[in-house]
Amino acid sequence: MKKNKQLKKTKWWLDPVFRFVLLSGITLLVLLLVTSLRGVESVLIQVTSLILSKILSLLQIPYESHFLDSQFAFQILDGTKLKYMIVPDCTGIYPFSILTSFIIGYPTTWKHKGTGLLFAVLLTGTVNFLRLTLLIQIGRISLSSFHLWHTLIWQSSFLLLIVGFYFGWTAWIAKNQ
Repeated sequence: MKKNKQLKKTKWWLDPVFRFVLLSGITLLVLLLVTSLRGVESVLIQVTSLILSKILSLLQIPYESHFLDSQFAFQILDGTKLKYMIVPDCTGIYPFSILTSFIIGYPTTWKHKGTGLLFAVLLTGTVNFLRLTLLIQIGRISLSSFHLWHTLIWQSSFLLLIVGFYFGWTAWIAKNQ
């Protein structure tokens, strides 16, 4: 009988699952609000376009870019008709924000969270630029395949990346505690 009363007295806000969902949700909401600010979006687009320009130059892919209303328009100049815009979705900020919110919400030390955030930045950034580069190559080869790769394959890949990284990170924490 005493155990039943003690269980009922447990404060619901101390439940680890509730705290994870609440903290992750608040973190994700704040990150999405901040990154949706026009100035922040513009900086993300400019940085992404600058790095992508360097990658295209390294790969010797001729291109032309124009800054249009806070977006970068790229046109590949190798005879293909590939034109694309760098918009906020192209920056990789949304997968990073989701992963960051999961990391912040997880009940562990700030040292582990910091390590997770560092690797999350490196991983999502690297995968995003790999994604953009491969999409350009696919678009150069087959414009009809571009849409499938852009919307279905890479979106699914980012989702799997987030889940895989999160579970790998939590397993690493369990091993190191």
